[in-house]
Amino acid sequence: MYPADRPPANIMKALSLVPGEVRSFFDLVTHQYLPGAAMRDFAHEYRAISHAQIELLAARVSALNRCLY
Repeated sequence: MYPADRPPANIMKALSLVPGEVRSFFDLVTHQYLPGAAMRDFAHEYRAISHAQIELLAARVSALNRCLY
């Protein structure tokens, strides 16, 4: 259930009581987001907007929704 090449993320540990949900969640993440290595590669841009723009959007949406970010 956990990747062999790195320690599991906290979200994996939190969902680990329901293994089917862990697999479903990360299958969805794999299709909707960048692969993990590309997400952590801040030297290259893989999307139409930059990492800084993504962070700005996330912070603004969180503020509008009155969420802690």
